[in-house]
Amino acid sequence: MPAKKPQTLHRTLEIDGARALEGESRSCELSFSSDIDVERGWGVEILDHSPGSVRMDILNNGAPLLLSHDRDYQIGVVESARIDSVSNKGKAVVRFSHSALGSEIMNDVKDGIRRNVSVG
Repeated sequence: MPAKKPQTLHRTLEIDGARALEGESRSCELSFSSDIDVERGWGVEILDHSPGSVRMDILNNGAPLLLSHDRDYQIGVVESARIDSVSNKGKAVVRFSHSALGSEIMNDVKDGIRRNVSVG
């Protein structure tokens, strides 16, 4: 019997830097994780943001910005990521693609239509 694939859990946070999309940069800062309690079916989840618990190398190596966690729909790239020591949130600067889909999603973020980001 094949091993059961682990379920990917998601967290949703507000995009807190949409105004940065003004001008030519196509970039904004967003929060992708926090240490806020989240109720799960098995109990309460609290993410640990201490240096030994977070692997930032993947994000800081040009990780893709995906639409709805779908690898077939890359809408940009993660430019940089860090754990903010004041808010204890994971933060990333992302840049939207010039593709039609990347531009469409970026405009929705600018217009306040898409206000949340989900990480899995």
